[in-house]
Amino acid sequence: MASDAASSEDLDSKATGEQMLKLWVKEKAALKNFWKDQEPLRKLRTRNIISAAKDSSKLQKAVGRHQLRQALIELQQEQAHEQVREQEQEQEKAHKQPGQQQQKDDVPFCANGTPIPSDSDDENYSQKSSARTSFGSTGPLEGRSNIDGPGEPSSKLHGNALYIKGVDVSTRLMTARITNMSHQSVLHETHDLLSLNFIFTKTLIEHCFQDTRENEIVAQLLKADVPEVPQQDIDIVVKLAIAAASQEYLDFKTMLRGSGLDLSGLAGDILITYTATNALWQDRTPLAHNEDTYIKRSVIPMIDAVFGALEVVQHWQRDQLPVPSGYEEVLQPDFFAEVNNLCFAIMEVKKPNMTIADIEDDTRKLPCMMKIALNMLIHRNVKDPTVLGFLVNENICEVFTLNLEHEAIYIPKSLGRFKLPQNRLDIPALLLALGPLAAAKKIASTMATSIKMRPRFGAGKYSLLTRPSYYVFGSNVPSSSSKT
Repeated sequence: MASDAASSEDLDSKATGEQMLKLWVKEKAALKNFWKDQEPLRKLRTRNIISAAKDSSKLQKAVGRHQLRQALIELQQEQAHEQVREQEQEQEKAHKQPGQQQQKDDVPFCANGTPIPSDSDDENYSQKSSARTSFGSTGPLEGRSNIDGPGEPSSKLHGNALYIKGVDVSTRLMTARITNMSHQSVLHETHDLLSLNFIFTKTLIEHCFQDTRENEIVAQLLKADVPEVPQQDIDIVVKLAIAAASQEYLDFKTMLRGSGLDLSGLAGDILITYTATNALWQDRTPLAHNEDTYIKRSVIPMIDAVFGALEVVQHWQRDQLPVPSGYEEVLQPDFFAEVNNLCFAIMEVKKPNMTIADIEDDTRKLPCMMKIALNMLIHRNVKDPTVLGFLVNENICEVFTLNLEHEAIYIPKSLGRFKLPQNRLDIPALLLALGPLAAAKKIASTMATSIKMRPRFGAGKYSLLTRPSYYVFGSNVPSSSSKT
């Protein structure tokens, strides 16, 4: 009797288990169908929320730069979940129809292996939407257009691609640009915005070549030639730095005149310009409140050391940068040097204690102006053109060069960065300036000569490699009424 009862209980438990399993399968299917039915409603609610936010003037005024970034991040996360669900659905279809889901060999891929939207010759291509933005993030929000002006929407090359170590560098970089073009109105990172103008910064290049085996490619793309500083120049800076720290200004000038040091080189030029007045011996606190005074005391001595002996025209603030025909945005760098109205050196300056937004604006503006100047040099048949860029913020100066060796690839290369002296105790910081400024002075001298000697007819050999530029900000473009 006991054995019969036990077997009956086993049968009951087995039947109950099968019923629970069937019930679980049924509930799972019902839940899947429920979420499938809710998907259109969820998308509709998302679009309604975006539309309401876009139409709300109060919200537009209240949302600042950092709040907008946070909103974008949250929206990107939501869209990422949606993309995962779509990929799962595609995978299910692929299992059912494996022959129809194979990837083609010519599909371009991002650095992380994810396929990106294909390019197109359609003039409205840049307005098309996609679920992806730069480097795998998502962002369907629509904002202000970043592609106003005579730029180039297509990322296709007319000639041969650049290969390094067997890697198609051109395709990798253009892939990142195509992705950014499809989301151009919601980009906010400087390196992404610059890619719209075919300008590829160190940050973006490192994103595109993340594999440790590709470090050599990154190094080769960013390599800049900086001469070794002569020991004699180092000794001069060290000796005069010690003298300046221990002596008052008049005593220092007396010592300098009778020192017998050879000050005919770059080190001498820098030290003479920075000690021409007693500014380094004075209180520098007022400099933080006036950009003009800051430029006069901290920046001009450096520029004089590089360009002072050259027959070039120097423009300081308020003057308009020469731009090509059809480019209507007014650009006014803090400094630029030109010969025959062809610019080859540009500087942007921000006094200390400025906001991050102001600094980022200069970081974006400078490479764009350098590219415009470079294209003009190329189309005016200047031999082997190179443009210098000086970016000054928080008392730090970084020197860049820009040239065009490969089609549609503009890479700002850093010659180095150094601190601008604010008092006499900062003179040793000029040791780090000797290499970058020596390279800059050599380039400036070469370009001044090349511009004067350029042929008056014909286009430069790099003309087919260039790409036109979109406006930097689009805020200084004359209206149609002002033109007439």
